[in-house]
Amino acid sequence: ETPLPYIDVLDEKPAREPSISKESRAKVKSLFGKESTCKREPLDIHIFEEDLISPAGGDEYLLFDILKTYFIKKKYTESISALRKFLAQNRSKAVADRASFYLGESYYYTGNFPAALTRFLALEDSYPELSRQWIDSTLDLFY
Repeated sequence: ETPLPYIDVLDEKPAREPSISKESRAKVKSLFGKESTCKREPLDIHIFEEDLISPAGGDEYLLFDILKTYFIKKKYTESISALRKFLAQNRSKAVADRASFYLGESYYYTGNFPAALTRFLALEDSYPELSRQWIDSTLDLFY
């Protein structure tokens, strides 16, 4: 009769500024002789071919609408919210994987690198080369 407690399945944590301890900075300096300040440029937005043209309906149309309304317009905070709601429903694997990838990109562009990394790692089986590229960039920017 009593409802179960709410569990946040998607593990969203608020973005926070990454920090490196003084001890870690000292170790990097001892390894390389200086502090590394090289940062990679962020990747450009990736959109799957399936999502470039408006589909007739169903889950694909709902995803297309979210992309058109928020993601393409670089409203990443709103995109995160809409994609999380979208993924909370049972979707086909192909659509869910693409939506999850866009969610990872949205986290990436809002600076929530741990959440982005989690998304891209979960999609390595579905998109091995693409995920590896985004994982590497996420790690570089997080550092």
